[in-house]
Amino acid sequence: MRRARARGAGGGVGLLAERLAGIQRIGPLLVGIRPLGGIGVIDRVVQRVMWVAFVHGVQVPGPGGGYTLCGMAKTWVLTGSLDNFRATRERDFELIGAKEGRRGMAEQIEPGDEIVFYVTGVQAFGGAVRVTSEMFEDRAKVWPGKPGKVDPYPWRFETEPVLVLDEDQFVPAVELAAELEHVQKWPADHWHLAFQGQLRAVSDADAQLLSGRLREAAAAPATG
Repeated sequence: MRRARARGAGGGVGLLAERLAGIQRIGPLLVGIRPLGGIGVIDRVVQRVMWVAFVHGVQVPGPGGGYTLCGMAKTWVLTGSLDNFRATRERDFELIGAKEGRRGMAEQIEPGDEIVFYVTGVQAFGGAVRVTSEMFEDRAKVWPGKPGKVDPYPWRFETEPVLVLDEDQFVPAVELAAELEHVQKWPADHWHLAFQGQLRAVSDADAQLLSGRLREAAAAPATG
């Protein structure tokens, strides 16, 4: 089982990794698991950092800025209504809940995983959070759900916001439909079927695409 990532740079591995952020070879070394021979002293230090980070599941600087979680962190897309998104915002994006019938899938989510919000109705992506706890059960009402079909969303996780957009900044999913690998399983005219159900894991390529577009939207100047 993967371990939770280090939340700050205070630990020895995290601090060393940050100080090595400018070394250009960190990116290619992400694919290496064991130290290799025939490399320079600096490269050996960097690769050792990557190896220890992999074992402990901590973040290390990735190519082009940002961070990569060593190990096998996943990215999930969570489908929910705008009302549910607003309820999550009211709690500062520090709590996520999976539906009653999604326990099996929720059990696959682990600390360090990221969850991207797909908001129904507006059919857009609203932001992302990082999971910071193991799954736990709690049935106290938080999310309104569908009228007449209330779900307690009992399989819950503590989270922290990675990047959350204002509603006028949401990224329309139709703009990404042709590029997302996950969506290619459905006919192009019915791309929205890719987001039926509450949860699904997406590929690393989709995760990078979603992260990039969310950051672009957050950085775009306000209109009007």
